[in-house]
Amino acid sequence: MNQQPSKVVTELRKAGKLDEAWNVGCPAVQQNPHDNYLKGAFFWVCYAYLKQVQEPIKQRGQTRGNFQPNQTELDRINFYIDWIRWLSIPPGGFEYRSLLLLFQKNLESIPMLVLLLFTYRTTLFEPEDKAPYQSDRGESPSLMLTFVRKVARAWMDNKIVQQISIADLRQLFAQVRREAKDKQHIIWLDYDEAKCLIFSGNLETAREFMALRRFIWISGCL
Repeated sequence: MNQQPSKVVTELRKAGKLDEAWNVGCPAVQQNPHDNYLKGAFFWVCYAYLKQVQEPIKQRGQTRGNFQPNQTELDRINFYIDWIRWLSIPPGGFEYRSLLLLFQKNLESIPMLVLLLFTYRTTLFEPEDKAPYQSDRGESPSLMLTFVRKVARAWMDNKIVQQISIADLRQLFAQVRREAKDKQHIIWLDYDEAKCLIFSGNLETAREFMALRRFIWISGCL
């Protein structure tokens, strides 16, 4: 009996035969667009290719302090992100969170990925992603707080990301305030939101928002 395409794709990927996995999975997933097992198997092929692209970017970043992909790398990333968007993997698994973890150093430089992850923002995080990192040098921002700050930066820098409305962006800010456990760095979220409001032309709303947040800061210190 012939193996299911999803199993063939997975076995080829795990054997390191990505091109073969792609050659099997690409036509199969187009012929069977409702096969969630096959779509999941093909997602991890795309992820493996993305990991290959990201690896030299991370190596450069560790020495130069700049994790921005060059245009050739960005084109390759966008190619696989387009496929992942087409797959429409249901939320709730590890797929989208895995993409965030892979690109957490340079998410703001990849507008199409920002849009994709924003779509799944309400189911993107595990409980541990909402807690700040603790070390001998103090508290570092949680993955959740880091994500929203990168989304805000990308939103102000890139017209593609500006497909997100200011109202939806503010809902993300509100979600992070409700759920993130950060204490030391959470104040930067207020400045990010105010800058986004100003950027969008909502000057009066920005003034009212900052006045409210200052009152909350002062009240919390009393």
